[in-house]
Amino acid sequence: MLIFALLVTQCKEDDDNSNRGGNKIIDGTLPQPTDTIYVDNELKRYYYFGEGSWWVYKRTDTNVATYDTATLVKRESRILYERIDYPTAWEYAFTGIFHSYYSSLPRTVEPKLQVGTANLNKQMDRINIFSQKTLFKNVSDFFSLPIDSISMLKKSNDNTFLIDTDNLITSNSDFANTIYIKSGRLPSFRYEIWISKSVGPTKYFNPGDNSSRELINYKIKP
Repeated sequence: MLIFALLVTQCKEDDDNSNRGGNKIIDGTLPQPTDTIYVDNELKRYYYFGEGSWWVYKRTDTNVATYDTATLVKRESRILYERIDYPTAWEYAFTGIFHSYYSSLPRTVEPKLQVGTANLNKQMDRINIFSQKTLFKNVSDFFSLPIDSISMLKKSNDNTFLIDTDNLITSNSDFANTIYIKSGRLPSFRYEIWISKSVGPTKYFNPGDNSSRELINYKIKP
């Protein structure tokens, strides 16, 4: 009996030792991250604005005057740290914007459609736009840094085509530092987006309802 007990003890010690070393997590506990990576501040200047910011867009592909007021209702920055990301934590930076022209899904509390913009999957140099309905339903990695055609094409999995980096002149304003992007697979593009530094989207074509809109008024809050 004594010999059997010694063998069991020895086997248990060997099993415990096999879980040590490397990056394995013991007893479900996480070690502290060795570093935290934050979303690029230059990228944030294109979308990460204060709550209460608003934009008014006018539809330009029809003679009927229709408007869409977009209001930033939620801004969130949080640090995520998961086992798969060991040993580095990362910032998730999100904005949620209600659009007055578009309705949300049935049986939801808020009648207006919310469109989100954020970095996903630990990417600190690119952003996505997404919603559950007709406006910007799923535009993945459409904008990234550096602002370079080859880099942006690669980071978007061959979906983003950088067309221009000149100022955008609309019927109401002249927007400096504007990036013109076509997003989607060739030969036909799904989205066309003009996005301006310190302003956000200033003009776009949305394939969900085949509408084109441009910004006619806005207020950015810090």
